[in-house]
Amino acid sequence: MTETTNTTPQNRNRTMAKNMSNNEMYDMITDRIIKALEGDIIPWSKPWATEGGLRCFPRSVSTGKMYNGINTWLLGLMGYNSPWWITEGQLTKRGGTLKADAQPTQVVFWKFFKTEDKTTKKERTIPMLRCFEAYNIEQCNLPEAELLKLAKRLDKLAGKKVVKTDADKNATIEVCEATIRAYLDGQSLTVSDAPSAFYRPVQDTLHMPTLDTFTTSEHYYATLFHEAVHSTGHESRLNRKGITDKNGMGSPEYAREELTAELGASFLCGVTGIDTKPVTDNRDAYIKGWLKALKNDNKCIMVASGKAGKASDYILGTSPEGDIEYTPKKK
Repeated sequence: MTETTNTTPQNRNRTMAKNMSNNEMYDMITDRIIKALEGDIIPWSKPWATEGGLRCFPRSVSTGKMYNGINTWLLGLMGYNSPWWITEGQLTKRGGTLKADAQPTQVVFWKFFKTEDKTTKKERTIPMLRCFEAYNIEQCNLPEAELLKLAKRLDKLAGKKVVKTDADKNATIEVCEATIRAYLDGQSLTVSDAPSAFYRPVQDTLHMPTLDTFTTSEHYYATLFHEAVHSTGHESRLNRKGITDKNGMGSPEYAREELTAELGASFLCGVTGIDTKPVTDNRDAYIKGWLKALKNDNKCIMVASGKAGKASDYILGTSPEGDIEYTPKKK
């Protein structure tokens, strides 16, 4: 006798995701990023200037917090203008319904299980990747009052919309300057003039070409953010593997560290509201390099995303903030 279940495509996908091993989840996530890159889309090179600041990042309706790690890029890939994401249960609670063609997007998270080691008899913790399904607000029908509440929440949590103005080609950008200067001064880091951009772990120093040598101010600050993220890996800070000179180019550690710097810099560009596109002028070579790294290491994007989140928080001196979940009053 066989057990009968609801076998709609959506339910089959939910069951498959629920029963995936960590490695299968790594493959699923990496395949999504690879598919984007092969389609000439660089997930972490979003034109943030369309909104700017903290308003541009995917955010949970339940907690008000920005999604972190790999979810920042997976949800951003979906191409919605609204930053708000909601589960079907939360949507129903707010008096909303899904649009007819709405398809869910998976959000991943770590769940930790405690078990007893059969050999040592000691308790140990096993991390397992899990996921749940969420919908962007644009995929939902919500009462107008709820949409207004979400708009006010976003203003409160992320500030008003950034208004972009035409600036001089190579003028300092005040918000970028304040962001990086607070980190550098707080860590007693110096930036020396050099013909190329790099971070030297042994001396714990940053080296940059001068602002006037870059094609745009955005290019300069995005590059400086990249090197600053590298510096957070120093043993006196976050102590990341892959930051030392011992790891040669081509190693998994080196690739993960480079992607960490790319993702962290992109996040900082988003926070400061500058466009990251100028950094990727040599687009074909850039995409080819990341495709090779991801195809050789299915953990690369997951590991780098987590480390990039910690690095950008370290530079900003903040942690993601949300608010109390709004729950409608019972009638």
